[in-house]
Amino acid sequence: MKIYTKKGDNGLTHTLSGKVLPKSDSLICAIGEIDELNAHLSIVASFFYEPISSFILSIQEQLFIIGSHLAADKPEIKIKLPKLDEQKIIHLEKEIDAIEEKIPRMTHFVLPGKNFEVGMIHIARTVCRRAERTIVRTSKDYEIDNYIVQYLNRLSDYLFVLSRYKNLLLGIEEIKWIS
Repeated sequence: MKIYTKKGDNGLTHTLSGKVLPKSDSLICAIGEIDELNAHLSIVASFFYEPISSFILSIQEQLFIIGSHLAADKPEIKIKLPKLDEQKIIHLEKEIDAIEEKIPRMTHFVLPGKNFEVGMIHIARTVCRRAERTIVRTSKDYEIDNYIVQYLNRLSDYLFVLSRYKNLLLGIEEIKWIS
């Protein structure tokens, strides 16, 4: 199979059902932002050892499932896909709680870090927030499972505490924002 099909050369693409949409359609943009987030997470995973790197890999796999659900615009296609698992949100919450036990209590807003790795985690967090906003906007025109919004919301929280944890591991003092 060739990587290029030339089918998208005219600015159109296909959903899993074969529906043709412009590449600028909000649904296609949402799928693209999930893909972008996944790419950023591959960098973030490289900054950590086990078990965090494996947990990030599980997040990347979940994002592929989310992307496939976004691209599946017919119920008969969604039935064939891996299920959206509420336990994944609970697992994110448990990981957030575990990290928060290790980091100092937050007393101020913090500015994105003094370090490349911490900065990249914040970039992943903001891409996650953008994807969440795009999906909320897209849900006005397409039927989108609310689980996806919840998962992305919790994932951005996880990435925030992960950035703070990375600061702690590196011995870097956070930059407090004082208004």
